[in-house]
Amino acid sequence: MNMKKINDDTYDLNNVDKRLIQIAKVCGTLISIIGAMVLAGYGFGEIYIFSLGKNFIPMADETALLFLLLGITISVQNWKNNPKFKGYFVPGSAFFIIIFSLLSVIDVFTNSSLKLGNLFGQHEKFLGSIQVGHISFITAFCFIIIGIALLLLRKNKSNLSAYFSFFILFSGFVIIYGYLYGSPILYGGTMIPVAFPTAIALLISAIALLVSAGKGVFPLKYFMGETTQARLMRNLLPVIFIFEIAQAWASRLFSSGYSSIYALRDSVVAILELFIIGFIITLLSRSIGKSIDKNIAERKRVEEEMRESRDQLSVKTDELIKTYDELEESRIAALNMMEDAIEAKNNLIASETRYRRLFEAAKDGILILDAETGMIIDVNPFLIELLGYSKEEFIEKEIWEIGFFKDIVENHDKFLELQQMEFVRYEDLPLETAKGRQINVEFVSNVYLVNHKKVIQCIIRDITERKKAEKELLETKEKYQAIFESTGTVTLIVEEDTTILMANNECYSITGFTPDELIGQKWIQYVAPES
Repeated sequence: MNMKKINDDTYDLNNVDKRLIQIAKVCGTLISIIGAMVLAGYGFGEIYIFSLGKNFIPMADETALLFLLLGITISVQNWKNNPKFKGYFVPGSAFFIIIFSLLSVIDVFTNSSLKLGNLFGQHEKFLGSIQVGHISFITAFCFIIIGIALLLLRKNKSNLSAYFSFFILFSGFVIIYGYLYGSPILYGGTMIPVAFPTAIALLISAIALLVSAGKGVFPLKYFMGETTQARLMRNLLPVIFIFEIAQAWASRLFSSGYSSIYALRDSVVAILELFIIGFIITLLSRSIGKSIDKNIAERKRVEEEMRESRDQLSVKTDELIKTYDELEESRIAALNMMEDAIEAKNNLIASETRYRRLFEAAKDGILILDAETGMIIDVNPFLIELLGYSKEEFIEKEIWEIGFFKDIVENHDKFLELQQMEFVRYEDLPLETAKGRQINVEFVSNVYLVNHKKVIQCIIRDITERKKAEKELLETKEKYQAIFESTGTVTLIVEEDTTILMANNECYSITGFTPDELIGQKWIQYVAPES
C-alpha cells in the first residue's frame, strides 16, 4: 500500500483512513464489474469469460449475481451520504446473500432440486463429470461467511467481522494457489470446484471487507503505524508472499503437474509459512524494536523539547529585541534631553553673558540682594564709581549695615516690608558719596527668581543733573512769569490757530474777563467789528 508520509517519517493516520475507504470502494467496483461481465457472458453464450480456458470450470451465473450484489453493497457501505438508505440496503443485501447461499448449498446436496443454477436456462455442458454453471459448495459457504461479516460490520463489531473476512482471504488464496500449481482444488472428483475468477473475486471481497473494518482490526493493525513491527511486516511479508506465488508458478512451468491434494497441501503450507514468518517478525520487533521504538520516542521527545526551547528562545529573543528597542528609544530620548539641556545651558550661559554685559555696561547703579537675608550679592561698576566705595565694601553685607542706604532700608523690619511688596519705587532720595558729595537718586527695586531662588534687584539712577535742570527751569519760568505780569500792557500768548494759551493780569483787569473765559478761546472773537 502506497501511503503518504509526513515530514517526520510517520504516517498520517487520517489519510490512511481515507485511503482504506477508497480501497474498499475500488474493490467493490471491481467485484461488481466481474459479476456483471460474467452475467453478460451467460446472456451472450460466452460462459468462459474470465476463466483460464475451456479446460477450467467457469464462474456460475448465480455466483456472478451474488458478486454483483456484493460489490454494490460494499460500495454503499462506504458511502458517507444517505445513511438511512445505507441502513436498510446493506443489512437487506447481507441477508439476501446468506439466504440465497444457504439455498444454493441445499441445491448442491439435493442435486439441483431448487434449480437455482438455471437463472439463464438449463446448463448442459460438462467438464468431466462436473456440470458447468452451478455454484460450488465452497463458494456458497464463503458467501454465507461474507454475509455474516457484512452484518457484523453494520453492528460495529469490526474485529469479529475482520476474522470472518480473513477466513475468506485464506480460502481465496488457497484456491488461487491451486490454480498456480496447475491443479485446481477438487478437480478430478465429482464435487464442483471453485472457478478461478470466483477465487479472484473472493480475494478482492475479503480485502474490501477488511479495509472497511478499519485500521485497528486484525491483521491490518500489524501493518499500520510507524512502529518497527509495522515496518517489518509491510516490507517483508509482501516480498515473501510474492516469492511464494513465484515459486508456485515456477513449479507449474517446470513440473508435470500436481494433484489437487498436493496443491492444497502446498497452499496451506505457504500460508502457514507466512503466519510463522509474521509471528517471528512480531517476536523480533518486540525484542529489537522495543529499544528502536523507545529511541524513536525519545528522539521525538527531545525534538519536541528542542522545538519548545526554540519557541521559548524565540520569545526571549523577541523580548530582548523589544527591550533593546525600548532601551534604544530611551537612550535616544536621553540624548535628546541631554542636547536640550546642553542647549538650555548654552542659552543660559549666553543669557547670563548678555546680562553680565548689560550689568557691567549699565549707566545706572545696580545692586543684587538675597531676598531672604538682605545680603548684597553683586554690585555693578557704575554704582561703585558713582558712590566712590570699593566693591568689597558692598559685597556680603546686609543693606541696612551700609550707612548711605539708611534712608532706604533703615533696619531688618523695613527690609521685610520691601520683601513683601516685591516692588518699591522712590522718586527722589538723597545719597552721600564717599567724598561727602550729596546726590539725588531714583530708587527702584523688584523681586524675581534666579535658579529657583528669590533675589532683589535694586536700580539706583543718579538724577542730580535732572534735579538741577528742573530747578533751573523752574527759576526761568518764575522769572518769565514775573516779566509777563509786569509789562503794564495787555499781553496774550496764542497758538497759530488763534487759541489763547495765556493772558496776564493786566488783560483780565482791562477786559473784565476771568481766566476761564479767555483761556482756550479764539482771540478773534473778542475783536470788535469795523463800523
